[in-house]
Amino acid sequence: MADSQILINPSHVSASDRSIQYGDACFTTMYAEDGKILLLPAHIARLQAACSALSIAFSDWLLLQTELAKLASEIENPRVIKIVLSRGSGGRGYQPPVLQQTLCIISTHLANPILPIVCVERIGLSKVELQKEQCFGGIKHNNRLPQVLARQQNMSIALDKGQENELNINNEDVLMCNEYGHVIEASSANIFYEIDGVWYTPPMDTYGVKGIMRDAWMSNLFQRGIIVNQNYHHQSMLAHVQSVLLTNAVRGVRPVHELRVGCQVYQLETHKHLSMIDEFITQAIE
Repeated sequence: MADSQILINPSHVSASDRSIQYGDACFTTMYAEDGKILLLPAHIARLQAACSALSIAFSDWLLLQTELAKLASEIENPRVIKIVLSRGSGGRGYQPPVLQQTLCIISTHLANPILPIVCVERIGLSKVELQKEQCFGGIKHNNRLPQVLARQQNMSIALDKGQENELNINNEDVLMCNEYGHVIEASSANIFYEIDGVWYTPPMDTYGVKGIMRDAWMSNLFQRGIIVNQNYHHQSMLAHVQSVLLTNAVRGVRPVHELRVGCQVYQLETHKHLSMIDEFITQAIE
């Protein structure tokens, strides 16, 4: 039987922990406000699926939910709750330990309110490619270097243009493609886009992260009779989109004002979706 440990806002974590050494862990980030955690069952299911795929032997799910309930009861103003499930310390090199002492790290961070809706001012296209993740497609594991490099690149471009005062982590992001030039996701969000009145989102079975808010938003649209087609589109199709929405478990659903692809700048529709998004988020946090 594997042992596990749950730490809440720890002051330090062992340098030998495998999440530090090898990224041998999975995680999820949740929005909390007024004693409630948004979409908690889906977040727990995500962690369970990731642990199963990565063979991380964490089993204290009831204890984890008890600790989260205690933590949430103390939260009034918006917070982010992040859960990292690590295989723990041990093993020689890459070889995992036979007996795992899994580590669960729960941390809390300040967050902006998920309502009212904050539109994304602009989004560009990253040169950093997402590679095929084989059996890890859709899992939010701790190896997120492509996303880090994409955001670093985006920041560097802004700084080179003297736009450091315009940088806003809540109002900007960058789109990422795979090696074939297919649009997959934003660096920290899933993407929905509208072409000729039809909604699309890339599938998450091979590339990218299968987001909690992505699935919830797709279910909401389905209940409204709106079908979302899961297809890959080449980045060249971005010239034809009318609307772009980004979904993220902490920031909700955000329309994009401006899309920049190379030297081309496209103005997008935002206002026609605001009431539907507001209703969806309001129901989700009640």
